[in-house]
Amino acid sequence: MAHPRILLLFVCLIAATAAVTPAGVPADHELEGISVAELFPGARFDPAIPTQAQLLGLEPGARPLRHPELIRYLEALAQASPRAVLRDYSTTH
Repeated sequence: MAHPRILLLFVCLIAATAAVTPAGVPADHELEGISVAELFPGARFDPAIPTQAQLLGLEPGARPLRHPELIRYLEALAQASPRAVLRDYSTTH
């Protein structure tokens, strides 16, 4: 009879963790990323500098960027702005 109890405990734990949402976020809120306007209300940005959404089609925080996406975005920033420089820090094999 121990097996049905363990199974019930496992199902309850799964159900409890599925209902958890981050603090301050309504349970029905979908975490799909936040627009730059929401992150920096009232800010003005140089239109020549590409945003993450323009370049990759993703709002900040929509999902973690893959390494090639991050490099592509950083290279675009370095090309578009004299204030950004992309340098190799080290190499690994």
